[in-house]
Amino acid sequence: MTPFANEGQYRDWVQNQLESLLVSAGPQYLVLRSKNVNDIIVCKSSNGRDVALFVEVKYHRASFGRIGLGDGRGQGFQPEILARRAAYFERYVRWLIGSEAHVAVLVTSQTLRRFAVGGDYREGKQNNIQPGIFGPENRPFPLDESAKAVAEWVLSA
Repeated sequence: MTPFANEGQYRDWVQNQLESLLVSAGPQYLVLRSKNVNDIIVCKSSNGRDVALFVEVKYHRASFGRIGLGDGRGQGFQPEILARRAAYFERYVRWLIGSEAHVAVLVTSQTLRRFAVGGDYREGKQNNIQPGIFGPENRPFPLDESAKAVAEWVLSA
């Protein structure tokens, strides 16, 4: 697999793969295409329970030098869900962070906060994710297994 040129290409690839993986699980899964609120939203209906699952996608390229959050000024949906810690999002948001080094991680907001500017995350300032996010404690996996990792989380949620 060749590295992606940017986060958008990585997100689109994961979304297409995820959709293919979830089609076989049945009609109770719907992957929304619009990303006005979030990168990937999966609607899940199971056992009389309906939930919306959110995946924020980030992609690191050495030439970019950082993995940013929000709009560069510490504002937007990503910084707000990290700063405000709403219970629903704490439970139903995952952060998929891929790298041109062919590894990825799928982490909770709680884990991400520890790697956003060394745990000193604050809304309203530029917050970057440290490359240490790819460390062994976060169980990195091959980049080409990104959609599979997300699908496993969706199926278990």
